[in-house]
Order: sequence, then C-alpha cells, then structure tokens
Amino acid sequence: MHTTIQRNLSGPDSYFYCIRGIPDLEVDYFRNLISRTISDELLDQSTNKSTRKGIQYELYPPPKKISSLVSFVQKQVTVTLKSSVELVSAWTIYGEENTYHSCHRHNTNDDICTVFYLDVNYEPNKDDGYLYFFKDGECHHHEPKKGDLLIFPATMYHGTYPQPPGQRQTLNMDFRRLTR
Repeated sequence: MHTTIQRNLSGPDSYFYCIRGIPDLEVDYFRNLISRTISDELLDQSTNKSTRKGIQYELYPPPKKISSLVSFVQKQVTVTLKSSVELVSAWTIYGEENTYHSCHRHNTNDDICTVFYLDVNYEPNKDDGYLYFFKDGECHHHEPKKGDLLIFPATMYHGTYPQPPGQRQTLNMDFRRLTR
C-alpha cells in the first residue's frame, strides 16, 4: 500500500508530494530495467546540468524497455494531481560520495517534476544527501528513502546536499499537465 504525504505549502501551484511505501521488489525491478537499458553507447550527460560529481544518462525519448516504469510514474502523477499528463523529459542519475545537485528549477511552464529514488544505499547524517526546495522564502528538506516518489512543480527551486559514502540512483521525469 502506497502512502502519499503532502506538505502544506501556500499558493495554487505550491504542492510537494512524497509517495512512500512502494515495495522494494517493485523498485528493484524498475532499477534493473534502467540498468539493462543503459549501455556503453550512452554517454554521461551531466556536463552543463545541475548534477555535480555524479553520472547522468538521458532517457528521453524513453526506450521501450522502460515503458512499464514510465507508465507507473505517470499513473502516480495523474492520480495524485488529478490531472492528465504527458512525459516531456527523463533521465537517471547515479550518485556516490559528494554527489550533489546545485540549486535550480526546470522551467517556467506548467510542468511537473518527479524524482523516484531507486537506490539509497547510505545512512544520511543530518542533511547529507537530502533534497532541499524553496517556497515562500523558506528552505524545506526531504530525507530520501528508497522507493520515495516526489512530485512538485518544475518552477520550484530545488537541489541536493552532498551525499555521504554510498550509492544513490534516481529516475527523474518531467511531465506536462494536459488538464487541470
């Protein structure tokens, strides 16, 4: 059973959802789908991106191998936001000690960001590896857990603190809202 946690933020597009409780077996299956999709032919795309000291692979347009994963995340977004959406970008990031993401936002459109934590193989100490985001001048934090699926507006500034030793893998997808 999945649990959706909503942060209470003010404003019409001020949402931050965390879907928790996605079974480890399901998460591992999705992680393995991506691992089988990535080959030596895909190049690290982290240059000129917000990723620092990690490896980033573009997955858009999504290969057929991961269509079940794309459908799963898209369904979670549609149900959570009560809105039809279409995928507009996708990538996966492999992080290790000291990997972080500089503060950024994706665009100013009515797009939606998702971060799906496929692997969090470390114990955070204080803010190590936490995702942070800003709303109304306040900095909020999210401690990542394997299987967390975050949903928030693409216009929200966010990043991550450097992570401690251990591996982290995320699947990041942006969606465009088709209906409200």
